[in-house]
Amino acid sequence: MVYVVPHEKLTDTNQTRSKYNSQENIFNSIKFFMVFCQVLGLLPQENITTTQNQVHFKWKSWKVLYTVFLIGMTIFALVVCFLDGLYSGYVFTALATNIFYAGALVTLILYLRLARSWSKLILLWCRVDRMMNSVYDYPKSLNKRLYIVASVYLTLGLVDHGLSVLNKYNNMYKLYGDAYTAETFYRESFPQLFRFVAFNPVSATVCCFLQVHATLTWITSDIFIILLSIALALRFKQISERLINEQKNIKSYDFWIEIREDYDRLSVLCKELDKHISYITLLSFSINIFLLLVQLYHSLETVHGFIGQTYFIFSFMHIITKIVSVSLYAAWVNDESLEPADILNSVPVSAYNTEVFTECRSFNKQPRVLIEFYTTMKIIKKNKSEVSVNLELDKPLAFHQNGFHENIRFVIIMAQFFGVMPLHNIRESIHEVKFKWKSFRLTYSVYNTVATFVNSVFWVTKFAVDGLVVDETAQMAFYVCNCFASIQLIQIARHWSHILREWSFVELSMRGYGYQVNLKKTFVVLASLFMGVGLVEHMLFILNSVYQAKNCKGYDEAPFKYFFGVSFPNIFTLVVYDHWIGFIVKFFNTTATFTWIYTDLLITLISIGLTARFKQIVWRLENNKVMHEKFWKEIRQDYHRLYHLSKTVEKHIALLVLISYIHNIFFLCIQLYNSIGERSGIIESVYFFFSFGFLVLRLLAVSMYGAWLNDEARKPLEFLYAVPSEHYCTEINRLIEQIYTNPVGITGSGFFLVTKNFLLQMAGTIVTFELMIFQFAPVAKYQPNVNTTYNCNLR
Repeated sequence: MVYVVPHEKLTDTNQTRSKYNSQENIFNSIKFFMVFCQVLGLLPQENITTTQNQVHFKWKSWKVLYTVFLIGMTIFALVVCFLDGLYSGYVFTALATNIFYAGALVTLILYLRLARSWSKLILLWCRVDRMMNSVYDYPKSLNKRLYIVASVYLTLGLVDHGLSVLNKYNNMYKLYGDAYTAETFYRESFPQLFRFVAFNPVSATVCCFLQVHATLTWITSDIFIILLSIALALRFKQISERLINEQKNIKSYDFWIEIREDYDRLSVLCKELDKHISYITLLSFSINIFLLLVQLYHSLETVHGFIGQTYFIFSFMHIITKIVSVSLYAAWVNDESLEPADILNSVPVSAYNTEVFTECRSFNKQPRVLIEFYTTMKIIKKNKSEVSVNLELDKPLAFHQNGFHENIRFVIIMAQFFGVMPLHNIRESIHEVKFKWKSFRLTYSVYNTVATFVNSVFWVTKFAVDGLVVDETAQMAFYVCNCFASIQLIQIARHWSHILREWSFVELSMRGYGYQVNLKKTFVVLASLFMGVGLVEHMLFILNSVYQAKNCKGYDEAPFKYFFGVSFPNIFTLVVYDHWIGFIVKFFNTTATFTWIYTDLLITLISIGLTARFKQIVWRLENNKVMHEKFWKEIRQDYHRLYHLSKTVEKHIALLVLISYIHNIFFLCIQLYNSIGERSGIIESVYFFFSFGFLVLRLLAVSMYGAWLNDEARKPLEFLYAVPSEHYCTEINRLIEQIYTNPVGITGSGFFLVTKNFLLQMAGTIVTFELMIFQFAPVAKYQPNVNTTYNCNLR
């Protein structure tokens, strides 16, 4: 592809700013990282510390020679590991070592290949930076962010490696005692090499160097992808921010030409970059996922000692952090590139015409989202937004029908008794609802969050001391997930007044559709059902704990002590029992249980509220007898308002949805695993099946109502496709494009969209996870699920 950058058009002010920012580019921002890469033999470029124009690749140089030397040494390590496997037989651990060094070898080769074209790629990027700096400036705090991210991930990797060495030293010292020597350490740590090579200081140094180099190479690839993703995402974000800030003042056709050209530059740069680093990205994910599987395999073994447990937990979390970070930062680029679409959907009909749309079909070889972007940018001559949902209300809206605020008010008031949704004036009108930092309600919520965090720490400590027990991981997940859910609910409360204002505006603009019949009754019935069944489930939990505590010796003398000890073994096997501690722990356990239930309830009610509005649009289409363009314009505007409202709400609750699904699915898997155990007594059986059924019903409610929202948002397509040809117009075409390319629904922070197909995928995931547990943890089968002597050993 030949990329031609349009001529720069700078005013005097922009020329001054461009001159000031001429040194601000991606080359200078990542120069520190490129120097570090060359220490590892990655990206062997000449003049890396000078300017981007002087950087070049040279085959006959000591840097390339150094890289080739490292490739040779890594091949030697891989061959030795392969021969050792042939000699002693391949086991899973030996295979993991081979994959680790093979990954380091392929990484060196891929970076050598990248170095040959890196100078051209960096020049293209710097040219884009220079042209965008004149209008957007260089992304704020980009340099600081890159330094911090690189330092944090490199430090985590070095700590992981240090704990690995310390764990090996500790295990061998316990095994050999006074007979432990440096030679013993190296022979046990690197048996693959010393099976064929005599031990001496040189061979020991080579072993250490190869292992440290392979580890740092593995870490560096992830950091490299993350840094480039951050830089690209922030550039795309600048375009979205400019559209938002200037959309009300745009009167020039040249503005949209500049926006389109800027977006085009970034799109081409993104494709060029992906073409050169795609294999590095693929290798990064492959190695990380494989090492994660290795760690999961080792989790089935008993880990002895505090150092060993600390290393295992840290290493496991480090790999997960790397996978999640690379995925999220890379996905951030895609998310930011799609942001302008929401703004472009509000372009007025006066600026949209079919002829220009036809002329823009030359972009049909681009991805769909880029087609929509290019097409709209080419046709806009001015921007007078049809939809403005950012309201500043100084007085109540003159709209007296029962809206979403009135419908959900009862649920929020009930939640505040348990430290959730710390809002003030919730009984008043929308404009009076406030979130206050200095308030008793927020203090109550913070105490609730801290209590769940402390319980989580106690569970982690208990597993570190006594070892991981699959049956009890659900209780740890209960507190960990509720801790995050409590934090997120406080965040939602901070923005709740804004959500209500956006919702109220949509209700006001759609007042012609009439009142949503029985919606408040639906909210009250569902809230009562969720809370009522949850209360019964919690009472059964208490009865079950009492039943188990009676099996402990000494229960008659100290019933409360053993009741709380059986209910909260994470606390009272580590802390000396006291009555007031027991009652406090029980109180916060109750609030945590309510938080769990309320999380699912809030998501369900929001889905119902949004679905009811989309259903009104469908009803209007079903009963429509008019086909003129004005009608379709009104429908499109109403749909776009609802789409914008859905995105606003989804932005604030997406993380809560993700937490809810992680919590419910994990808890469901553990409950299925425990279902094969024997239960003693009717109370334990009733509690187990009631709790299991309630969990399944909540998971289905969240999923089905979320999928219902997606279904109702897509239903207008059925009517739009059936419009006769003589009545087809631009408004219908725009509405079809919006519905088709911008799906509406509840998402889990962008990881998934809740649809009916998602239910099947979720069921498949649960079955797969369950089979894995049954395969690797068979010792839990047919073990009676009753109270044990261990649970009665309180302090």
